Amino acid sequence: AIIPCLMVRAGDQRYAIPQKDLEELVCLHPQAQTRIEYTLEQEVVRLRDRLLPLVRLAGLLDRPRPLDMEAREAIVRKHRPSAESVDNTGPTARPAAATFFAVVRVGARRFGLVVDEILKNEEIVVKPLHSLLKPLACFSGATILGDGRVALILNMEGILQHAGVCFGTHVEQRGAAAGVVHAETTPALLFRYGAEEQFAVPLAMI
Repeated sequence: AIIPCLMVRAGDQRYAIPQKDLEELVCLHPQAQTRIEYTLEQEVVRLRDRLLPLVRLAGLLDRPRPLDMEAREAIVRKHRPSAESVDNTGPTARPAAATFFAVVRVGARRFGLVVDEILKNEEIVVKPLHSLLKPLACFSGATILGDGRVALILNMEGILQHAGVCFGTHVEQRGAAAGVVHAETTPALLFRYGAEEQFAVPLAMI
């Protein structure tokens, strides 16, 4: 079969995202108002007033086993900016780089797949995976590019399962099952105090 794909790079490897799974491409510049937000084990971005979970492709593929809470926390710690990099005034502060991610969907669920570089759209010939690679749920096939190199085709459903992404509806369902009563939302200012502590102040009090 021949399918249209978006070619991306993660690390020193190129991968193909099928166009049928792709909704849009986003580039977060360091000066943009939209920022990546962090919880203990998850990165999210507020895209058009909806929280979108993020999955870092390079960090995901570095781990052969499905990510548990400890692995997700390690990825968040690695990419969470330090206080010096946020204010860009410390002796070791370096300019932040732009973040590229593709908004992809699996059924009704959407998440952002963070890559190192977005290359180009390309129509590719799908080759079946070798029998030794078929157990890898993150890939659905392979293709041979014009320069003779092999690129693996990403399987979004497998990536979602491997990453163990937590969506808002699942959090709400767990809270309801535990008898948690949810109050109405309120706008708040988030800030950090120290290396790992984060607080919120209601905007009405500022």
